[in-house]
Formats: sequence, C-alpha cells, structure tokens
Amino acid sequence: MNINRNFLINPFIQKDSISKDLLNGIMKALEIGAPYLQISKSLKVENIKNKPLNKNWNKGIKFLTEKQIKNLETCDYGKDIKFITGKSYKINPNNLTLEAGLIFEPSKCKEKLLHNNEYFLYHFFHVDSCKRFKLLIALDDSFNEEYQFSYINNCKIKKNIFYYLNIIIPGLLIRIFSGVLRKITFNMVKLNLQPPRLSKKFQDKNIFSHYKDLKKGDFIIFNNLHPHSSHIGNSIYKARILQLVYKY
Repeated sequence: MNINRNFLINPFIQKDSISKDLLNGIMKALEIGAPYLQISKSLKVENIKNKPLNKNWNKGIKFLTEKQIKNLETCDYGKDIKFITGKSYKINPNNLTLEAGLIFEPSKCKEKLLHNNEYFLYHFFHVDSCKRFKLLIALDDSFNEEYQFSYINNCKIKKNIFYYLNIIIPGLLIRIFSGVLRKITFNMVKLNLQPPRLSKKFQDKNIFSHYKDLKKGDFIIFNNLHPHSSHIGNSIYKARILQLVYKY
C-alpha cells in the first residue's frame, strides 16, 4: 500500500522498535533525564465540568522547546530517526521536517475523567485536524499499562458509510477551509480549527485495537486522520512516551 497516497481513506497503524543506542542518543539530544519516580497512586476521578483533561495536559505533558527540536533535527541520531520515520511511512525522509514534539508523563497526572462509563487521561478518542507523520516512542519499560495507545480497528468500520460521513468528511472539510483561508490571506490568518468531537459510538473502546506494556524503544506510527487516543481505561500509567511530529 502507498501510505501517503491513501492517507485519507485508509486507517493504518504499525508497531516496531529502535535500538537502545539510538534511543539513548535521542534522549541525550533532547536532554531527557531519568523517569519521574512516584509511588503508585489512585488518581482522583473527576467529571467533565472540572476539566481534568486540561489539567493533565498542563501537569503531565512536556512540550519540546525550539532548541530541543533543532538539536534533534540536526544531530546524527535525529537524522537516523527521521530516516526510520520516512521508511515506516514509505515516503522520502528528505522531505520530512521535525515540526513539534512532546513527552507524555502520565505519572505526573493527578486526575482522570470518568465519562460515559470510560476513563480518559489526556483526551477522548479523536481525529487530528491536519495530516502529520507522527512517531510515538516508549522511553521506559511499562508493566500492566493496558491502553497506552488505541487506534480504530479497520475490520470493524470497513465499508461503513456512516464512518466516512461522520468522521472523515467533517475533518476533510475543516482542513480544506483552513487551507483556503491561509492561502487567500497569504498566511496572515491561521485558524487552529479542530474536527468536531467524535460521537458516543466512536468513544467505545471495543471498536479499537489497543497497544499495552510497551517496552523501551518500541515505536508506533499511525494515520492521524482516523480515530485514536492514548492512556484510556483505569490502568495506573507511569511509562513516558515521546511523540515526534513531522510535516511533509
């Protein structure tokens, strides 16, 4: 399959791993230290009105600085991981640019959201507003972390016209509108429009494939225009995950 050509239509996800030396080099370039150690605890359960997801983004997420992004983009380890990213997505790595990155640090979160009988730590199941080539890398070994990443199960939505009308088309229209607006205003207006929240039907973890107990150096690539989420369920999450975001 030509992943780039079929990015809109086809959900896909792939799991692999990088070497210990490469991971250590990436962490050194980004100046990522030892994991944040904290005694196992039960998170406070909150409702949506108290905005626990926003609080967890503030406490349990560390965004990469411009300096960190530049350091990784220009060092040999950064070039190696960019090559792996391009190869995994079946595109030319020379056309990729590291745009952003962050580190999920779930052990720093103090609350979780209980909504419609499901627990969420950072976000609901969602689709992203624009095509990006993302790479998730486990920075630590994990144990009993059941839903570290979840992605729509293609077998359960295949040939489902409802899925494409309610998930793909709204996101596509928003992306087209944003792109046209940027062009006609010569990039003076850049709206960060997000697709509407997915319906309750697509907040059911039973229609998703789940990745758990990731080992240090495991990585995941996926089509970000289809439903996905991280750190759902009632597990106690500790392991950090690095997310690198490339534009093409």
